[in-house]
Amino acid sequence: RAQAPSGLWIAGRHPTRIMTPTDPLPDITFAAQELRGYLLKRCGEELPVGQAEARVAEAAIYVGPRTWAKEFVPDLPQLSEEGVLFRATEDGDLFLIGGGTRGVIHAVSAFLERKLGIRWYQPEPWGTEIPPADKVDLPVFEFSHEPSFWFRDISVCLAPSIGEWAIRNRLNTNVGNVAKNRGGQHAHAINGHAFSRYISADLFETHPEYFPLKDGERYLPRPDRWGKRRYQACTTNPEVLETFVKQIVAALDKSPDKRLVSLSPDDVTGRWCSCPACNALDTGEMMMLHGKEMRVVSDRFFHFVNQVSDAIAKPHPDAWLTTFAYHQYRPIPRRCRVRDNVIVMLCQPGAYNHPINSGASEQIRDFNKNLLEWTGTCRNLILYRYMFKTMWESLPYPRHRILAEDLKYVHSLGIAGEHGQAQGKNWGMLGLNWYLHARLLWDVRLDIDELLDDYYRGYFRESEVPMRAYFELMADAFRNADGPIGEFRAIAPKT
Repeated sequence: RAQAPSGLWIAGRHPTRIMTPTDPLPDITFAAQELRGYLLKRCGEELPVGQAEARVAEAAIYVGPRTWAKEFVPDLPQLSEEGVLFRATEDGDLFLIGGGTRGVIHAVSAFLERKLGIRWYQPEPWGTEIPPADKVDLPVFEFSHEPSFWFRDISVCLAPSIGEWAIRNRLNTNVGNVAKNRGGQHAHAINGHAFSRYISADLFETHPEYFPLKDGERYLPRPDRWGKRRYQACTTNPEVLETFVKQIVAALDKSPDKRLVSLSPDDVTGRWCSCPACNALDTGEMMMLHGKEMRVVSDRFFHFVNQVSDAIAKPHPDAWLTTFAYHQYRPIPRRCRVRDNVIVMLCQPGAYNHPINSGASEQIRDFNKNLLEWTGTCRNLILYRYMFKTMWESLPYPRHRILAEDLKYVHSLGIAGEHGQAQGKNWGMLGLNWYLHARLLWDVRLDIDELLDDYYRGYFRESEVPMRAYFELMADAFRNADGPIGEFRAIAPKT
């Protein structure tokens, strides 16, 4: 029988087992087993897993949080919850340490990726790249990293396999039920466009005053083609405020593992209340939207957001309100600053084929101005952008190079993260965007050309050359199209 590869070696010494804290959390056990499984595939050796509260005599791999490792490892740097540290010593020990539980899982994934060459390009079985099993001999080294962005999200997790892909690529939001015992996630107790969930249509008969005033009468629109009634509540009505707060507190009480709650209005324009109290909070500013001049409602809306945030801060000081800055409330509020327990998701309305700070079109210049204004009025600002064409889900959306430029730019502004709206289908066409998005949210310093070389070679393998040519041709057409492209418009290259 052929001799098996020789396993993982550190400074010429051979670790013989993986060690975790005594009575580890299920998340730490998962991290150790994840490492064990990939070491077998990559190095051809299956190491046993043990537990200890101190260094053992023989060389070993230690997997755990900083609070555990600092008791027997000198000079460990401070790490955030998701920060990671690798340390390989002359004794042949390897430490894979996270600032917290989620950081431990990140440390294992980042080590496998950075030092053993393992990639999770896409969630299908053929989307994982593991170099041929062989001996791996690593020198003495130390590496630490803090995530470039606090909030790292792509809404593609429609199946457990995609959630696993997301966790291994260090995303931390919308990763699905697989996050349990795998580090957890930033999870919503109530998500998305939510106003009509707090003030439901069946209240109209008994409480019409909760609904928007239109032409002197309270208004409940007819259902749209999906059967949904879309409207905005009267946000200056004290009972509306009380109803929102009660439901949010109840949702947080029910789900202590979910600390985010959406306060986003319904996805519709022009259905805001016109009662004197609501109108009095507006500045009178107008904006063009969908070819119509509409009233800016940012001040009334974020005044309401601040009222809700103040009310939930006492019973749930660790909770966050999330809301979009979108449509008529995309401009900044002029008379108030958003509270620190509010996450604002600023929606880019189009011009995705132009880098945000390029000045290449009036639309992108307007959005960049909007972005810069928001950085001065909101502590926790996140970009909300489309990662696919919503009207034609199978068409290319080759914005991978622009994505890299944009993330480096917004990182320089101190943006907290990005939510990429996607649908989890058609990975062959769109997976490149999602993979690069995940990698750059974790480490925005990565070189885009090196990432692309790695992807084309590792994912497409023998088809690397034609697929590289195809994607780069489409990326050039996208960037050089005649006019700005949003999530709806077809790509129309200049001729």
